[in-house]
Amino acid sequence: MRAESRQQADAWWRLLLGVGDELWSQVTVLHPHGRLGSYEGWYVVWREAGVHISAPSVADADDVASLAASPGPDLQQPDFWHAFAARRGLELRGPSVHAYLDVDPGPSPRVASVSVAELSELAPP
Repeated sequence: MRAESRQQADAWWRLLLGVGDELWSQVTVLHPHGRLGSYEGWYVVWREAGVHISAPSVADADDVASLAASPGPDLQQPDFWHAFAARRGLELRGPSVHAYLDVDPGPSPRVASVSVAELSELAPP
């Protein structure tokens, strides 16, 4: 990825999560959600050494404090989030990987095309 593309992607995440330039170097917890508004779930983003968590307004203050004090590497483990969700009766969606490309690679015979209608079937009811 070109440096300017990386900077644009980082700037978008900083804006969405409401954190400063240290975006990818520490653990931050925003409570309640900023730009995510009334989203009812937890939203977790990580890259390199940083982990950034946006908590819903109904999040327990002890959960928020505990996550803010947790080491980044622990929070980058899917097993941690499976246990976190299970203890609270939450549904875990993810992890997912977001990748950024500077150039459209075009169609690939190894990748199936998906229509808009098929994608809408993935949305929760």
